[in-house]
Amino acid sequence: PNPINRLLSLLELPPTIEKAITKYGCAVCSLLQELNKTSDIEPDIANKTLQAQIDWVVEQFRLIGKNDTEVEAHHFIATIQGGCLLANSMQNHDILHLQLKRLKEDLIQGEDDV
Repeated sequence: PNPINRLLSLLELPPTIEKAITKYGCAVCSLLQELNKTSDIEPDIANKTLQAQIDWVVEQFRLIGKNDTEVEAHHFIATIQGGCLLANSMQNHDILHLQLKRLKEDLIQGEDDV
């Protein structure tokens, strides 16, 4: 029931998934990038898919009592996806692991501030 725990759960990737993301990239964003390149499929599918994730994170931040929830949510999702891209591009899962760890630490620190 705790929104911070829900966000922390989102960041709990098993090491096997971190390694797969390092090798292949983020499956969801890779698919969305490919779908975005064609007009044969609903043109707004990538936007709607990512916006659903962002909206969910916005709601969690709202429940926590954060200000600027949309800005915070964009940062949260961008950090996850940026970590995936860097880990894949540089073939180093530690990059993703460290970005997820930093987001977790920020959430836990923020919990103490509430």
